[in-house]
Amino acid sequence: MKEQKNPGAGKGRKPSSKATQPTTANWKKILVVGVGVLFVVLMVVSSMGMSWLNAFTTVQNGTVVTADLTIRDDLGRPIITSDKAIYTAAAKENKTVLLTDQLTVPAGGVYDNQSMQSLPVTAPSAANFTVFGNEYQTMVNGLIGMHVNQMKSVPFDQNASEEQNVTLSSMQFEQLGMNFTNATINEQVILSRAEGLDDTTDMNATPTGYSLRTTTIVDKGADNLTLSFAYKGVDLTVSSIATT
Repeated sequence: MKEQKNPGAGKGRKPSSKATQPTTANWKKILVVGVGVLFVVLMVVSSMGMSWLNAFTTVQNGTVVTADLTIRDDLGRPIITSDKAIYTAAAKENKTVLLTDQLTVPAGGVYDNQSMQSLPVTAPSAANFTVFGNEYQTMVNGLIGMHVNQMKSVPFDQNASEEQNVTLSSMQFEQLGMNFTNATINEQVILSRAEGLDDTTDMNATPTGYSLRTTTIVDKGADNLTLSFAYKGVDLTVSSIATT
């Protein structure tokens, strides 16, 4: 009886080791793709100039910084902001909010704490906004140590003396144009101060502009209101850092 050959014999051979090795052509393809990707990366980086390095830069004392700001009152309500999204959202809810430009200052610059500083108001109408000297100093000091796109909330040093009592019989109350009966606690009131006038200026002279300051009613008596000028603090977001 003849031995039958297994029909499957020889079909289970292992593939040649040479078949698993990348060919020279494959290596060339991989190299070409890698060079192409590197070229694209270099093009993107070169189009950014040196600005991409700002992401790794820490704001130092004296560095010129451009930053968005939002000053808030004790209840967290935005008073003045350079963020158009915050301004639009608050305006839609009929909240008292002003729009300003971004802040560009030397971080840590020294200012007179007793003097008032101004921020330009661009909406709802052109004017200036009064910032107390200590508030302004707190803002520029708060920028030190920040990075681009970093947001930080910096508290103001509030002072109880930043309050003013306004009586019904005073001229100032009439200038506010308020309805005393309807006035409520936590209601916001914008005060306006004429600029360019002093004790030596003619009474009929025209002011060079007006500086605004949002206050809050914190107390109400039988014939008077107590207005607070104090704010909680400012939200800062670094937009760019000047390179030297």
